[in-house]
Amino acid sequence: MTRTDIACIGAAHMDRIARCWEAFVWRASNPVTVMSSHGGVARNVALNLARLGQRVKLVSVLGEDEEGAAISAELCSAGVDLSDVTRLTGLSTASYTAVLDPTGELMVGLADADIYENLGSAHLKALMPSLAAWPFWVVDANLPEAGIGALVGGRRTVLHCRCLRSRPPRHSVSCPISAISICCSPTAPRHRRCCASRWRRRPRLWRRERFCVRSGLSRFYYVGR
Repeated sequence: MTRTDIACIGAAHMDRIARCWEAFVWRASNPVTVMSSHGGVARNVALNLARLGQRVKLVSVLGEDEEGAAISAELCSAGVDLSDVTRLTGLSTASYTAVLDPTGELMVGLADADIYENLGSAHLKALMPSLAAWPFWVVDANLPEAGIGALVGGRRTVLHCRCLRSRPPRHSVSCPISAISICCSPTAPRHRRCCASRWRRRPRLWRRERFCVRSGLSRFYYVGR
């Protein structure tokens, strides 16, 4: 496999899955089994690309806590460049908790992700000189809209936007490598998940279109050369 330099920009957090032993009962205590793991769209993509032998940078924000330290240690051991991962004092590393019924159906999802509001326009514009050295970007659509806009506006090689939907098995999905990949997680807030921004280059003009995609476990929006 050809070695490629790829920057992954977006979420890195803790995932917790609480699976009920019996039928879920609202407004009551439900016995569950809880499993924890590291997650986040950008973190997941970065780690797996590194395992495939690619040169990878992660751009994200973590809290100054045990969870942030554990995520950093795992990625560092895999060879992911963390020079643009910011540790923020006074904020907790983001987390997502899914409560499932005994059959595995989602009953409720709890996202503690306020820390990602720090991945806005000003923060990402400041990192643009560093990102300019990385020819390919993967951008998590959980980012604030202004942050995604700053990235697209700063990427001069972007010509048009295309959409790819990924369904299980996810590892079998193939597509041409693009200048920017914008990945939308099903755990994203509804207003971001179903109304992602689509950018298309026109002569002398950037035009943003809004569109809705509700099907599939994962949603990927990518901008190619």
